[in-house]
Amino acid sequence: MRQDPGFTLVEMIIVTAVLALLIAFIVLPQLGDRRHTASNTGALNCARAIQNTQALHSTRAGAFATSMNELAGTNSDMLDACGWDDPDTPYNVTGDPTAHDTYNFTVSSSAGDATYAVTPSAITATE
Repeated sequence: MRQDPGFTLVEMIIVTAVLALLIAFIVLPQLGDRRHTASNTGALNCARAIQNTQALHSTRAGAFATSMNELAGTNSDMLDACGWDDPDTPYNVTGDPTAHDTYNFTVSSSAGDATYAVTPSAITATE
């Protein structure tokens, strides 16, 4: 009569390696996509913060802010949303807030691929 020895150490190592490869090919790419999506969402939140702060400044002062310092003085939370105090900010913000009647900013995510144009009337995604 033969005894059933169970699984050998080599068989267990092979099964563990196969499972590790499956996890690496299935789960890890999804984590990268989520990081990418989160970065793009952060850029959109920064764009909304700029638009909301300009609207707030316009309501209080009767015109849009004409400098970034003036805009930041209206709502310091905007600085946090866009990471302007952080030298390693994940967002690229460019624009010209020099006119009292309009403004135009571009916010893009350095980790993602989304770019948003911010104007008084809309935030639009650009490719």
